Amino acid sequence: MLEFKDCIVGIVPILLMLVIVPPVFATGTTPWQLFQQLCRYVSPSSPQCQLYLQQLQQAPFYQPFQQQQPFIQTQQQSTSLPIANAGAPQTVNQSSFVTLSGTGSFATNGGTIVSYSWVQTSGTAVSLNGANTANPTFTAPTATTSLTFSLTVTDSTGAVSSPSTVVITVS
Repeated sequence: MLEFKDCIVGIVPILLMLVIVPPVFATGTTPWQLFQQLCRYVSPSSPQCQLYLQQLQQAPFYQPFQQQQPFIQTQQQSTSLPIANAGAPQTVNQSSFVTLSGTGSFATNGGTIVSYSWVQTSGTAVSLNGANTANPTFTAPTATTSLTFSLTVTDSTGAVSSPSTVVITVS
């Protein structure tokens, strides 16, 4: 068990080094960072540093300090992309009125979906009404065919989804 006198004996030379070698350390560092850097820089194998660092690393409060260390890898924030959902495949009759559904799309980062973009990628060309809405419509062709539509969505942070596709079978 580390006692107070051991800490003082180990820390005093390190604190003196703070005055003697200040350019070694970056500004804005915490006392914990300075202590750990000095232990590694001055005498990483000293019994006092080894014991103190070992006990700190086992302490429950050590995790927040790890994330502050300039030489320890920190968590990187990643931008979550929204998820486009072009809905379920449909089988419709020729010349029928068809509604696509992108309402299952959602933002994964707590934002909201702010725009929809539907594009027909295959099949007999149709006139897609409301291609920038969640529920565009069109009239099915007068021939048996398969139509494929692709949906991408943009969320309130500006992130754009990967495309989602749906196949509409006209019979």
